[in-house]
Amino acid sequence: MNLSSQYDIMSQNLQSISHPLVSDLYVKREWGRQSPFECQDVLVIEANFSDRVMNYNAYSTLLSELMLALPFIKGQVEDNVGSIDRIDIKTH
Repeated sequence: MNLSSQYDIMSQNLQSISHPLVSDLYVKREWGRQSPFECQDVLVIEANFSDRVMNYNAYSTLLSELMLALPFIKGQVEDNVGSIDRIDIKTH
């Protein structure tokens, strides 16, 4: 199986995972700079809220709620696609 089809399968497996504060989830593979064979599987969570359109208190509250949900979200993802090394959160 080539790398692109492996990630297509991971992406399909993540479609069943949802959370009210998350607009999208995907797993990306990051390769190390020092060693070409060293890599990490990174769960990228795109939040459906932004600091650009919210005041600081509202943004901070939603971000805190998302942080509290991370163990649950990570557990669901790992059940579907395997071990995750790191989580990145994007807000727009």
